Formats: sequence, C-alpha cells, structure tokens
Amino acid sequence: MKPRIAITGHAAGDYGYPHAHFRHFDQTVEIILPSVTFRVSLLDKFQGGKAPAIIPDELWRHAADLRYGGGGVQSACAAKLAAPDVGMRYLEACRPTELLQRQLSYPGLDVEFLNLRVVPRNAILGGGSDRIILKSRLEGAPPFGPEELRKLDWLTEAPCVLANSVKDDPVIGHLAQAAEANRIRLHVVVTKSLETDFARKAVLGAAHMIFASADEIGFLVGRKVACDPAEALEALDWLRRHAAQATLYLTLGREGVLVAGPGLDSPRHVRLAQRPWEQVQERVGRDSTKLCGAGDAFAAGVTVHQQTGKSLLAGAPPSYAPELNAALAGCALAVRWIGWEPPLSESDFIIKKLSWPTRAAAAA
Repeated sequence: MKPRIAITGHAAGDYGYPHAHFRHFDQTVEIILPSVTFRVSLLDKFQGGKAPAIIPDELWRHAADLRYGGGGVQSACAAKLAAPDVGMRYLEACRPTELLQRQLSYPGLDVEFLNLRVVPRNAILGGGSDRIILKSRLEGAPPFGPEELRKLDWLTEAPCVLANSVKDDPVIGHLAQAAEANRIRLHVVVTKSLETDFARKAVLGAAHMIFASADEIGFLVGRKVACDPAEALEALDWLRRHAAQATLYLTLGREGVLVAGPGLDSPRHVRLAQRPWEQVQERVGRDSTKLCGAGDAFAAGVTVHQQTGKSLLAGAPPSYAPELNAALAGCALAVRWIGWEPPLSESDFIIKKLSWPTRAAAAA
C-alpha cells in the first residue's frame, strides 16, 4: 500500500505500579511495594510530574503492567484509529521488542526500526494529581551510517512526515533537508527532547506545521508558559515570528488549542463547547491517566485530515479555513483517544477569533 503519511518518534516503556506507595523527598523518591522498598535518586527536578532518575534494574521486575508510549508510537496508533484504510509508515528510533511490534501491528502500517538504543523505561507511580513519572536515562546513539540513512530515505518516500518527540539530531536534520528541498511536508511536535538552539535552527525554518504544548514550549520561548489562552497567545506570537511559513498549533490541555498560520488573518482559539467539555472533564477527573497521549493524537488527527480529508468529526464537513478544519479533526481524535465515545460534530466546538498581542507585550 502506497504510504500517504509517515511518522517517526521514540518509544518509551511505561511500567505501571498501581500496587505501590511512594514518598517524595528532595532528591529521592522512596517506592514502597508489598515485599520490598526502593530508593530512587533523582537527576533533576520534577517538571510536569516527570523527572529523570537513576532507577535500579530490580524495580522493573516488580511492575504490574507494561505498555509502550512515546509521542511517535501514540501518534501512529491514533492515526490508524482515524484512517484505518490509509497506507502509512512508522520509523521507530529504538530497537524492537515483541510487545512494541505487536502494539504497532496495524493493517497498512509498515514499521522499521533504527535500532539506536534499547527502549528507555518509565516508572509510573500514583494516580490523579499525585501521579509521577520517573524516567530512566537515555543512552547515547551510535553514529548514523548507510543503513540508518536508507531508513530515513524510506520514511521520506511518503509525501508528509510527522516527527513527534524525536530525540536524535540526525533524524530531524535529515527531515529538515528533505522539507527544504520540497520533497516532503514536514510536521513536527516540538518538545524538550531536542536542544533549544538546534530546534530553533533546524525545525522552525523548515517545518510546514508545528505542534507544541503550553507546558513544554517554554524551552523554545525562554520562559514558562501557562495553559491560559491569553498568556499562551504571546508564546504563539513568538512562534509565528520565528516560523512565519508554518501553520501553528499550541495545545492548552483542557482549554483546547490556539491556531495560527499564513492562511489565517488572526489567531483562533478552538475548544469544546460547555456541555461536552464538562462531561469530558468529569470523565478525566476520575482518571487523569486517560490524558496521556492526547496531544499526540491531536497532532495525528490534524495530519491525517490535512493529507486525506478524513476525520472522526460527525456530520457535514466544516466550512472553516483548512487550518481550522484540521484543528477540529485533531480535537475530535484527541477526545476519542482519551476514551470519549459519543460522536462530536462541528457544533460541539467553539471557535473564537483573537487579536495578536502588541509587540511590547509579546517581547516582555
């Protein structure tokens, strides 16, 4: 099946410990299991409930469950949910495991592995607002050779590539060159996994579409950004000035998404209308872990709609600008991803036209 969309990313093994209790100290986390207690040393402070840590190998043996996450993996799975009959490719940075291969075994999804490193592991502790994630250290990657370049060329045989949370500079560099040569449309989910200067240089000038979340965009704009539309609009304006050619999507969690691009005369705020919003928030409030991967699903939904016109949105196709139609498709897929099954239509969303902040405010 000829690929319409290609996706690349970096998996992570999410090891669950619902039977564990934990206590967080300044530089350590004590994990209390029925038969043993572990003390894990933190390598940095918690950000967004996540922190890198030195995790003893013995802890993984006590996990109650395991699934594979990571932005690319979740975008690939969500894209097939939205468009099961569309040919796609997925290039994973890590070495294969049996479970990861099984998780990616969708009809019409061809998968290759760069084999750069063993899949890193995350320890998932607690739940709701008390949930924390301890991340194992990322191994370095060997130099890229002919085989790695062949797989990147295989990826760029698709007309559109979504790069989600890529952690290796040569991957983004190769894709940026292909985009600048007009061989592909490059969609990028930017995260702190890339060095700031490299992301600014390689991504912002080459990508046709950029996805970012308010709680991670701070590494690019140089300050912390809240999931508040008024404050996040200044970060979106910063992106607009540094990536003028790109369509921009800045996700705000429960507040929806900000949209900007060359085809829009001003930014837009897209969010669920009050009734479905309240119902979705009630569901998420019972289990906040359902939100994991919602942003990755949004990026997949936008990309699928932009490339194929397909969407989980019910009813007649919306009559907005293409950037907004794609945003609605991304929102519909993100809400489905977190487990909301009732169909959503255009009338379930509110689109508000905003004004760009003054330059003085944006530069503050």
